[in-house]
Amino acid sequence: MKNLLLIMALLFGMNAYASTLPELPVYIYHTYSPEGFDSNDDIEIFISGALPNTCYKSPKVEITRQGNVFFAEVTAFYTGGQGEKCAEMLIPFLQKVNLGVLDKGNYQVKAKSGLQVIENSTVKIYESTSNSVDDNVYADVEYIKENSFNRVVELIGYNPSDCFELDEVKLVHNNKDTYSILPIMKKVYELCPMKMVPFSYEVEIPVVLDKSVVLLHVRSMEGRSVNRLFSKHR
Repeated sequence: MKNLLLIMALLFGMNAYASTLPELPVYIYHTYSPEGFDSNDDIEIFISGALPNTCYKSPKVEITRQGNVFFAEVTAFYTGGQGEKCAEMLIPFLQKVNLGVLDKGNYQVKAKSGLQVIENSTVKIYESTSNSVDDNVYADVEYIKENSFNRVVELIGYNPSDCFELDEVKLVHNNKDTYSILPIMKKVYELCPMKMVPFSYEVEIPVVLDKSVVLLHVRSMEGRSVNRLFSKHR
């Protein structure tokens, strides 16, 4: 009980400290809108950028909406006024932005940080074909592993039972800057005992999109996703 009270006190103190820090603009580079979301999904987009130095902490995105247009304001907490020494270096980040469940249609996302506005990003939502969160069962991917020799990445994770096996890995793109990777599972027998089954699935990233850096958006179990920026020149 004492440990629980101590943890609660520490969390309260951290939140109180954060609330006193100023939120300042940061550098933003690009927005990424994965392909393949439908009207049953929790829609995600991603904003890449960089913190100006080590005194900027925890980038955050505040979303406002006007009709079919979303405005994303990107800031970060600044701790430089608390006597902390700031190392001058750019610290890259990739921030997930949740837009919620949206009806079928096209939406625009306009991201900015201070006076800096990057290009609009289009989000296309398809009509759902089922009442489930996902039309397919996806592997429970935990992270994406790269190598330095080729364009093959590994999807690493643990499935909660051995009653599902990998059926296929679909790869689609948005004709711009994002590959959506869909590791689709198939049920091979009815009884599904609780048994953690490790897996590693290899996927070769094609050279199709004309961008030096693309987003790998891997759909995972229960509506989740794993995301990583990938350089096509590897």
